[in-house]
Amino acid sequence: MKIYNRILSAIMLIFIIVSCKTLSISHRLLSIEQGMTKAEVSNLLGTPDYRRFTQEIEQWEFIIGETPTRYGDVIIVDFVDGKVVNLNSFKSNLRDINDPDISVNSGSNIRRPSQRYEQSTTQYTRLPSQNTNNKTVITKNEFDLFFNKVKKSPFADDKLHLIAVESTRRYFTCQQCKELMSIYSFDDEKLKILQILAGNIIDIQNHQIILDSFSFLSTKDKAKEILLFSK
Repeated sequence: MKIYNRILSAIMLIFIIVSCKTLSISHRLLSIEQGMTKAEVSNLLGTPDYRRFTQEIEQWEFIIGETPTRYGDVIIVDFVDGKVVNLNSFKSNLRDINDPDISVNSGSNIRRPSQRYEQSTTQYTRLPSQNTNNKTVITKNEFDLFFNKVKKSPFADDKLHLIAVESTRRYFTCQQCKELMSIYSFDDEKLKILQILAGNIIDIQNHQIILDSFSFLSTKDKAKEILLFSK
């Protein structure tokens, strides 16, 4: 009976330790706020597993709870001028031994940087064109009128519908795509417009104009993928 009680006590102790660790991670995650410094984030989450940066943005990626059978949960923090401007966290899936993200070295799994960013819940695609061969490039005057019409539309879905319809009969430049995306403030909304227009851009070589419209590295990566696979 004493042995049974000791085993039960040990199991309960392990459960409590694991639960406290999970709660501690959640508490630290919820403590991160916009405007925090790198030092404050480090105090909460420790040293980042991966680090990326451009001229404007620095990104830290933390991987928590990784095991041989599953990827760790991912926390991505973006800094501008050393202050937090964006945070993204999401749960990972079960690990597949054939996953190209995994390499084996002396029998152990070597972690690779995560590219498993969250996807927008709503996907918009171009409407099927009834006049594909007769598409024309939208002129400046036509675009100005169209831009104002979209901007004045009261609902987000209505704006996207107008753009989708126009994309069935018009081609756009990268600059015009950028201006339409500027109607929205958030990167996820801008991506929805890019998904619609990507296949109708006539000067794709100027794609950097579009990429510069996004604030964060994660959404810039998504935009690159959309442009790459638009043809």
